[in-house]
Amino acid sequence: MADGSAVCWGESEFDRTTPPADKTFTAISAGFTHTCALESDGTPVCWGDDEKGQSSPPAGSSFVAISAGDTHTCALRSDGVVVCWGGIDNDLGQLSVPEDTTFATVDSGSLHTCGVRSDGSIVCWGFDRNGQVSEVPADQTFASVSCGRRHTCALTTDGAPVCWGDDRLGQSSPPEDETFVAIDVGQVHACGLRADGTPVCWGDPADGKLSPPEEEGGMMNVARRLLRYLLSPMMRGGRR
Repeated sequence: MADGSAVCWGESEFDRTTPPADKTFTAISAGFTHTCALESDGTPVCWGDDEKGQSSPPAGSSFVAISAGDTHTCALRSDGVVVCWGGIDNDLGQLSVPEDTTFATVDSGSLHTCGVRSDGSIVCWGFDRNGQVSEVPADQTFASVSCGRRHTCALTTDGAPVCWGDDRLGQSSPPEDETFVAIDVGQVHACGLRADGTPVCWGDPADGKLSPPEEEGGMMNVARRLLRYLLSPMMRGGRR
């Protein structure tokens, strides 16, 4: 909210929708069963399920961006170093951030994470059954990345969407000849935001996931506000 307080809704198991009432935040990220946010000084605060340590950030840490996955969380320090915690004993490599690598942005999916380096290349780590980690296009320069369950999408510096990984429901097949200013990936679908504020989605059509409202009323105003938020200096540092 405008005063920095967090408001959550949806499934309330593990108190994941119950943020601390006495804190204000500058960024927030909702994972599968937990939520993490950053205070104004960069201090991470998490709540919800902590069975795998995903809600227990390192003591005394400070970050400029944070991203919550299923059972792990990753965050970006001001020096570009990514720190991850939680995971299931790191059995799928969720916490295995590449050494001697710094990033401009970071995003956590279900069981994998990707970051964009300052040269525009993308490095990913974690669960890789469908190539969502290993099949990063090597001949592209990227501005942002978003991780889903078993696929990953990114925007090139000219706004073209590129996806890789599982494509059984078309979630890794973005529309051709489209450019976006922001992209976000769900478990089996993805959406991109055009410069005029209209969303375009692809992948699994179940439950209306690919059918954003068409009217120019309140929803488009929300989309435009979201666009301005995604392009703000705070969000250019990392995930939502």
